[in-house]
Amino acid sequence: MADMSSKPVETLYRVFFDEMKFAKQQQWTVTNYLLLLIAAVLGVTAALKTTNGSEKTFASFLLLGVVIAGWYFLLKLQFYMAKLRERIERIEDTFTVDEKKLLGVEKYASPGSHGLPFTVMMIAAITTAAVVVGYVIWTRL
Repeated sequence: MADMSSKPVETLYRVFFDEMKFAKQQQWTVTNYLLLLIAAVLGVTAALKTTNGSEKTFASFLLLGVVIAGWYFLLKLQFYMAKLRERIERIEDTFTVDEKKLLGVEKYASPGSHGLPFTVMMIAAITTAAVVVGYVIWTRL
């Protein structure tokens, strides 16, 4: 087993945490941009003087594409973070009991599901926004 006192292991441990922080920020960034895209679809559709069925259909396909892309990127980031957590845990397995206690290291029952409720919430936000915008496009514009 690797010794945490070795410089390469210590460096990797820090890098993995930095990567985790970056991936979480990316999830929020992706969610925000997707919500902006959904709002843009509504804005452009509303800006048209009149909309016919083909324009509404096109807007709906745009919304569907945004939602599919959102699910893909958010889940891809979630799976990436799960792999990072597994790598972090392998390093933490080399810690002594006292080190684990001092650092508050806890073993995840399932590294892949840690943080999953936030990802689900983000997916729900973009999906709900797209459904609401689609409804508005088809019934109000």
